[in-house]
Amino acid sequence: MKKFQENLEEYNKSLMNIAIINHNPKEKGTYFRCFGFARELVKNKHNVVLFCFSPNKNIITKKYKENGIDIIELPFILAEDFLG
Repeated sequence: MKKFQENLEEYNKSLMNIAIINHNPKEKGTYFRCFGFARELVKNKHNVVLFCFSPNKNIITKKYKENGIDIIELPFILAEDFLG
């Protein structure tokens, strides 16, 4: 049991929890760069959350997992005010 705890502690030390915040809607612009980067981090056993705007005018936040990445789509309704 002691050996298991030592291995678990070492495993937990090697992982990072990473949040990537992207200002583009899903599947537009720099989203692809962030997604590719997140995919490589997941391959290296890190936990990654990718925040982006929803491509639709949703008023709710969506959360799902894609290729091991937690993706959170934020409502896009206010983004138009900032984008012009």
